[in-house]
Amino acid sequence: MKIRLSAKRDFPAIIKMWLRFFPEDTPKIAREYLEERLGRNEILVMEDSRKIAGFLTFSKNYFFQSDYNQFVMVDGKHHRKGIATALMEAFEAQARKRKCRRIFSSSEPWNKASISMHKKLGYERCGYVDNIWNEGKRDLFFSKKL
Repeated sequence: MKIRLSAKRDFPAIIKMWLRFFPEDTPKIAREYLEERLGRNEILVMEDSRKIAGFLTFSKNYFFQSDYNQFVMVDGKHHRKGIATALMEAFEAQARKRKCRRIFSSSEPWNKASISMHKKLGYERCGYVDNIWNEGKRDLFFSKKL
């Protein structure tokens, strides 16, 4: 398995994972979001035998020298194999190379595996946002000093 920056050819597999997690979205919404991130080199993928096992999208913030991990998604048959952790570690390594001082991430409060992974990787809970995405949902936010 290897981690690399995404290419447009990865979109079908990424969109398929995306729509399992966000069934209310459309392929068009996912593609528009991904194309924007691709243009800024803000998607990492984990490739297993030339197939996408998982991906991570992030946004770079040059002004505050802090990046934000937006999504980590892993294909169902690859769950519990350390792929999300490996993608998070690659995200951190990339942020360090860019001289970021802090990184941020978020998770749904019900996602115990994600919360556990964040704690294991040294992230600290730093707040939450209610009614995120105008859906009445809450997201927990984490930060880590680099």
